[in-house]
Amino acid sequence: PTPRAATRPPEVAMSNPFLLDDDTGFGILPAASNPAPKPAARDPSSSKSGSKSSSRADSGHRLAPDEAPSDEKKSLLGAGSDSSAPGSALHDPPPEITAVNNDAQSGGARRRTTSWIFSLLFWQQYFDVDTEDVAVRIKNAIISPMSGTFSDVIGDNPDLWGPFWVCATLIFINALGTKYADYLTHDDSEGDFTFDVTRVSFGVGMFYGYAFCVPAGLWFILRCFGGVNTGLASLLCLYGYSLMVYVPMGILCLAPNQSLRWFAFLPSMAISSAFLFFNVRDVVAESPKGLAFTTPFMGCVVGAHACFGLLLKLYWIS
Repeated sequence: PTPRAATRPPEVAMSNPFLLDDDTGFGILPAASNPAPKPAARDPSSSKSGSKSSSRADSGHRLAPDEAPSDEKKSLLGAGSDSSAPGSALHDPPPEITAVNNDAQSGGARRRTTSWIFSLLFWQQYFDVDTEDVAVRIKNAIISPMSGTFSDVIGDNPDLWGPFWVCATLIFINALGTKYADYLTHDDSEGDFTFDVTRVSFGVGMFYGYAFCVPAGLWFILRCFGGVNTGLASLLCLYGYSLMVYVPMGILCLAPNQSLRWFAFLPSMAISSAFLFFNVRDVVAESPKGLAFTTPFMGCVVGAHACFGLLLKLYWIS
């Protein structure tokens, strides 16, 4: 007679249809409640010899939990886990994810993250500076503006921390400080002193717009028309620190003296323009196409910066 196992229909393996084909999902579902096929009859003599050999094999290869090799335990528990604490791999803390690896950690150049641009992890790398880094960059922008070595100072770590706070400081000094000087010289016979609050909003658009929108436009021109492989963050950092010289100028302009204000403004604009000229010129000359229009391009850069300085003097420090 034909055995029952030969007439039973084949079992159908079921899996999760919402996962990929190479993903087992929840695993194969248990088979229907059909009795397992009975094993075929064996020769008693062969079964005895087979049982003896299998028992010897099991006794030779099966180890008690305490006799398992230490390497095998470590592989089961996870690397770096203590074999005396089974299951500790499930409780190990997740690895820390950093946006930027320092030179000591990466053994060389810093590695930039490729996270989503709207995540904090992406922007964290542009604020990874300390007080010493910012002080060295300010010193290069004010004391040695014609050296053209700002790219060597920032290296592969341009920051946005300095440009952000430079613009915020300029807004506070020029919107509030200069009007405070006007308040000290105000004549009460002319009426009450009034402060135009819209100067603050205008300052936000003026300083942040120039420090971030102008270098973005320059970066687009250099990449698309000049063939210059430069970074947008480097240009933003360069323009932000170029405005640092206007901070001490704004403090000097608190004095209600027009001669002193012009004396403080003209050298500040010259230092800031020279800092931009000598650093942007080296960036433009990196490619043959950029070298071809270096002169007119630099004329536009310095001219736009001079117009920004004159607007700062005539509107804020007047």
